[in-house]
This record gives sequence, structure tokens and C-alpha cells, in this order.
Amino acid sequence: MPFTEEPVDLEVLKSFTVKKKCNCGNVYVTIGIDKDKFPRKVVSRVGKAGGCAVSYLEAIGRLITRALEHGDNPREIARSLGGLKCNQGNNPSCADCVSKSIAQLLDSGEIVDGQAKEEEDPAKG
Repeated sequence: MPFTEEPVDLEVLKSFTVKKKCNCGNVYVTIGIDKDKFPRKVVSRVGKAGGCAVSYLEAIGRLITRALEHGDNPREIARSLGGLKCNQGNNPSCADCVSKSIAQLLDSGEIVDGQAKEEEDPAKG
């Protein structure tokens, strides 16, 4: 049987990566957006290998992605993570760095929180 290539419907996401300094080192937050600039996927990593922070940041990214899949507002997600403190040093916590990264991209207009889109939807009125 000859191989036939089936057409594949690919959704390509544009992404932005923000680097922030926290107690565990540099935190890199990558946010994938759809064609309407709404965030769809969040991946967060710390710039060093090993340790609890690696799994903690991966978990934060996965949970944010799940929240976005279920319609949560990115600005509210950022607010809920913001201000968390680490017990070491004067730098912000990993969660606070993720929060600030999301807020920075929202404030710059690179990503949107979906509020304007909902307000313009005539089916909801």
C-alpha cells in the first residue's frame, strides 16, 4: 500500500518569551497566542537545572494553560499569582515573576485578556 500524505490542519501559535530575575535565578516565561492575540499556552522555566523550582515552574505553566483552556481571564490569573514572596533574599518569587511577565505582555498589547472581544460579541448582548 503506497504512502499517501493526509492534509494536516495545523494551528501555529506565535509566542513571546519574557525573562525575569527571581531568587532561583532567571525565569523564562513563554506565552503562545492565537490569531486574536489571546494566550493559549504558558511555559515557564528557570535558567538552571534541577531543584524544586524547575518542577514548581513547570506546574505553574501547566495550571495556567489549563485555566486558559477553561476560559479564565489572563489578567485575573496574573493578579492571583502576583505579590507572592519567596523566603530568601529580596528578589520576587517565581510565581510573582510569572505574574509580572503575563501583566507586562497584557499592558504592552502583545496579548489580550479577551474582555474587549467579549464586549464586542453581539450574540452575548
